[in-house]
Amino acid sequence: MDLLTGPVALFHSPDFTLPPLRQGKAIVTVHDLSFLRYPQGAEPNLRAYLERVVPRAVARADLVLADSQSTKDDLIELLGMESDRIEVIYPGVEERFRPIEDQTFLEGVRRRYNLPPHFVFSLGTLEPRKNLVRLIEAHSSLVTRHSSLKLVIAGGKGWLYEGIFDRVEELGLGNEVRFLGFVPDEDLPALYNLADLFVFPSLYEGFGLPPLEAMACGTPVVTTNISSLPEVVGEVGLMVPPEDVEGLAEAMERALGDRGWREEAVQRGLAQARRFTWRAAAERLVGLYEKVKGAGPR
Repeated sequence: MDLLTGPVALFHSPDFTLPPLRQGKAIVTVHDLSFLRYPQGAEPNLRAYLERVVPRAVARADLVLADSQSTKDDLIELLGMESDRIEVIYPGVEERFRPIEDQTFLEGVRRRYNLPPHFVFSLGTLEPRKNLVRLIEAHSSLVTRHSSLKLVIAGGKGWLYEGIFDRVEELGLGNEVRFLGFVPDEDLPALYNLADLFVFPSLYEGFGLPPLEAMACGTPVVTTNISSLPEVVGEVGLMVPPEDVEGLAEAMERALGDRGWREEAVQRGLAQARRFTWRAAAERLVGLYEKVKGAGPR
């Protein structure tokens, strides 16, 4: 790398791997270890690549950055790293994720996506790790009590997505579940605002921005109690084990019907989201750059 750039005092690779460096200090960011923690949910070629390059990168790095304490714990447990070589820097929420008062704008987005008056929203790549089949099963148990409530899922097709559509067909939910496909980033704040509830049933997340974005928009959240998600939602969202379809349905039922809980969740969610800012992340990152540059050789 320094053959191209010239001598560098510090090189930061923000995405799992480190290029060859002849001199200078190196930092690498590891966003998650899903390819080790949940290998059956990863595309085989990508998993094989990451299994090869990530251990090598973290061994060479002077410092490893993790998006959450959960990922730091995984680095220690799964790759045998020393705790003092890992620092956690939480991502932030962009300011555009906020409650939107302009009803004309919101209704325009509703019409563009042909959204129903009431819906549960979920967002994520259509792949096994996002656990969407169990969300669909949980929603199916709510249909009889909430006949006007639809499930709307946004996200592009990933690896092994076919089973998600198959389950909708098997349960006869073709009129109850809507797939929006990939949604442009600029439309996401409106979609969060329009939803009655945001559900994020993932089996593993290195951080998990969507629940945080939903809370920043004033939308109540139901998610799972694994990996980094308790760090993201704190004491605000309802959390259930990811394999518990009945528990997920019960949490969704409460989040939709308990007015007192909803009002409190909205206010506490807004406060929780304000704890995660890109300014704080940037300031911490600059401080770590100075610390690593000033440290002696490892």
